[in-house]
Amino acid sequence: MSGYTFKTNLFSSDFLVQQRASSDGHGLEFAQWLQPQLEAQGYRIHVLEEDACGWSMVVQLEPFKLFVSCFVVDAGAASNFEALKMPKDAAAWMCFVGVTEPFFKSLFKKINTDAAVQKLDEDLKAILVGEPSIHFIPDLELDSPDYDD
Repeated sequence: MSGYTFKTNLFSSDFLVQQRASSDGHGLEFAQWLQPQLEAQGYRIHVLEEDACGWSMVVQLEPFKLFVSCFVVDAGAASNFEALKMPKDAAAWMCFVGVTEPFFKSLFKKINTDAAVQKLDEDLKAILVGEPSIHFIPDLELDSPDYDD
């Protein structure tokens, strides 16, 4: 999975307690911060929904579903937190652009998603780079795609 991984003090650092208490600890605060940033770039958020990793904002429904997924990873999901000099109770925030093509539509016609994915990814990166309190982590290695452990 490609995307952006960073640390910041913008969001609650007490995410482990939140994560165990409710599903809101999987990146909802991050998604709620990002939503108006994307809207300012001209995107309409159709749905803000919980997904397998965290929270997704659907910015396009037709002819394919285009979304940004936002979530948080703790030391239990990353094998190299120590090598990155991150404490065990630190949070690494992550996001990526995703696309889902409707099965039946893609059977009959090739749907080109590349341009839309690239533009959303560029806009997402510009938003993150433009926030001074975001510090990118280039080499975080995730042990598992299941962050609900």
